[in-house]
Amino acid sequence: MSNRVISINLKQTLTWGTLLCGLLLSSLIIYISYVSQRDMLLENYETKLRQNLTHLGKHLFTEFVEDNDNKISLTLEDYYSDSKYKALFLIQGETLVNETQHSVIGLQVFNQVISQAQATATLRTLDLTVAFDPNQQHFLAAIPISPKVPVVESANLVRLIAIYDVSTVFLSLRQQLITKASILAAFLILITIALLSFTHHFIHKPIKRLIQVGDALSTNSLSCRAKIIGYGEFAVLAKQFNVMAQTLEKNWQQQLQITQELQCHHALITSVFEALPDIFFIINTSGIILECHTGKSDDLYISPEHFINKKMTEVLPSHAAKQFSQAIKSANQCHQLTQIEYPLTIAEQAKLFEARLSPIPGTEQLVIAVRDITEKKRQEEVILHHAFYDTLTDLPNRFLAMERLSQQLLDAERNDELAVVFFIDLDDFKRINDSLGHEMGDQILLASGERLKQSLREQDTVSRLSGDEFIVLMGGFKHTEDITSVANMLIKLFHHPIIVGDKDFNISVSIGVAIYPLDANSPQALLSCADTAMYNAKSNGRNNYCLFNQKMSQQLSRRIEIEEALRVAMNENELEVFYQPQFYIEDSDVFGAEALLRWHSKTLGNVSPAEFIPVAEQSGLIIDIGLFVLSTAIKQARQWQQHLDSDIRIAINLSPRQFKDPSLLKQIELLVKDIPIANRFIELEITEGVLISGQAQVKQTLTQLHQLGFKLSLDDFGTGYSSLNYLRHYPFDLLKIDQSFISDMLTTHESKALVKTIIAMAHNLSMKVVAEGVETLEQLHLLQQLECDFGQGYLISKPLSAAQFETFYHTKIEPVKRSS
Repeated sequence: MSNRVISINLKQTLTWGTLLCGLLLSSLIIYISYVSQRDMLLENYETKLRQNLTHLGKHLFTEFVEDNDNKISLTLEDYYSDSKYKALFLIQGETLVNETQHSVIGLQVFNQVISQAQATATLRTLDLTVAFDPNQQHFLAAIPISPKVPVVESANLVRLIAIYDVSTVFLSLRQQLITKASILAAFLILITIALLSFTHHFIHKPIKRLIQVGDALSTNSLSCRAKIIGYGEFAVLAKQFNVMAQTLEKNWQQQLQITQELQCHHALITSVFEALPDIFFIINTSGIILECHTGKSDDLYISPEHFINKKMTEVLPSHAAKQFSQAIKSANQCHQLTQIEYPLTIAEQAKLFEARLSPIPGTEQLVIAVRDITEKKRQEEVILHHAFYDTLTDLPNRFLAMERLSQQLLDAERNDELAVVFFIDLDDFKRINDSLGHEMGDQILLASGERLKQSLREQDTVSRLSGDEFIVLMGGFKHTEDITSVANMLIKLFHHPIIVGDKDFNISVSIGVAIYPLDANSPQALLSCADTAMYNAKSNGRNNYCLFNQKMSQQLSRRIEIEEALRVAMNENELEVFYQPQFYIEDSDVFGAEALLRWHSKTLGNVSPAEFIPVAEQSGLIIDIGLFVLSTAIKQARQWQQHLDSDIRIAINLSPRQFKDPSLLKQIELLVKDIPIANRFIELEITEGVLISGQAQVKQTLTQLHQLGFKLSLDDFGTGYSSLNYLRHYPFDLLKIDQSFISDMLTTHESKALVKTIIAMAHNLSMKVVAEGVETLEQLHLLQQLECDFGQGYLISKPLSAAQFETFYHTKIEPVKRSS
């Protein structure tokens, strides 16, 4: 079945079709009406004429029988009263009977209008004959008048001839026809006008509007709409047309937006291609290169145009082509990212490239991102080297040394041999750093590491752990005597001066020795044993070595026990902050306190800070513990400012390990932000141990803390080698004189002079002085004479809990104030 639809011009078809149909129909009706009326009239007139002539013939026959000519003439004259009779006469043969004026005229008309053949037939009729002549529009009638019946043809036979003219009737009938036709024509014209108006307004205009909208839509004028109202088919069509136009407009706008976005994305991708150092290829699953994008053509093995429509394996060297072939196959099969690395020689330079192949979803294509990773690999090698080797000496660091020690222990176990860790520390190295500077110290460390390395076997490991600490890892020993010989050799190795530039430095070392499997079975435990033995060597006078023994094992066990207990102390709330009051030397008024940490372990009992603080420092636990002390002390100071004294101050110690924490400054800022307290009421104490490591970083942190308004104090002043040098470089507000000087200043002139000098020097540098360990009134009076600013010690109070401190503060230490 065909789906083809034929269209016509609806307006013209309807108009002319209706008009023609109307004309044909009306013409047919008029014609039928005319013919019907004509036939009916002819029939009526013929019937009437037959009746009249039959009656007239009978009457005339009577008159003929009576030979009454006069009545015949009167009768005929009487019939002439009907104007339609154009001829009515009696004729015998061809002779007129009963000549009258009408008869003569009738005969003349008969001769004029009747053809010869018709006249002959009429004059010979033997019965009543009535015939209509449509041309002449009259009836010709003839009836014989004879006394004999039936009538026979004879020369004496008289016939009545009549011509009955109905042309006027036909004229009237035609006039009626014309009138009807005119009325019908006028009606048809009105109908046509009405139809044209109807089709114009309700068909043509909607169609024209729809065509205009269609033309507009075809030229992308998608905002055009067909405004057709009503409930007809065109209104429905217009509504659907508008919906279609709206949909087209929406889709077109979306398409424009998508096109703009695609253009933006294309521009972005182009910019990305140009900005990135990568080379991008689009290939099909057969490996044929479809596209090549790069912003840096220097890394291309060949020019971009030589890549297109070629296989990747055809344009690269065999080794790279083989890798790409396998990678393309893997990416096609696994449908996931595949990565390879391959070397190429470009412009006589060896380069390493990384290629990442990833399938493009919904396509049979892959994208390949190629990057030159030559420099990256070099950097990774440098980073890897830095990760395993000491930056200064280029010796293995702790991480690599522990790996090698693990392997050495496995070898020793397999070969039933002894493995040894020599823990070496340079004696008094801090003095060199403080007096000659870190640059000279670094040169000595370099020379020391090189001396150790040159004196040992190739399979042995020399590692720098940190600062001035080295370890030597050796294996293959069968007897401990061989180990002590090596230890003596290492001690003697440093009996010769180390020459740096034009200076000689006499350096001695302290060595701790730990042996596997006699002392420990794991790398970390063995290193701890060697470390412990090294500290014992230092305690025994330095410049010697010490083998790890059972007593040291007990010390190490105690240290491990403390470390394990300390790890749970925070969660078990075993740590508590105590507060030792600080006072003005002049009048003994308490103005603040130093926060001091105390620990009562559930398993170990009370543990001295002198015992657990070094363990926390070495294990790194001091960072969390220090943050706990900071938070607790600052909160307590805030509470005391609200309830005891608005100007009360708090001093908090920062350990060397805690001070190296990069997040320390941020943590302190967050604490004082969460606990609203003025920074000037917080005093941060550090020791010389903080200043020894990382001078630039330390100075930066101290400067930032000082700029934030915190008070900075140098603790235990006078015990180090270069304390005076520190005062010139760091923004300290206070100095704390070590209690050893305070306790000796009444008995030795040197200690008194030193305390006096420290106080005078600090004041000249606009710093305040705090005397630690003030235990007697005599010490207090002497400090008053020396104009010391602040003090703390058992004379006023021992460290107190927070509640005890509040009680103490209310007493105002009246006895001391009176005595002073």
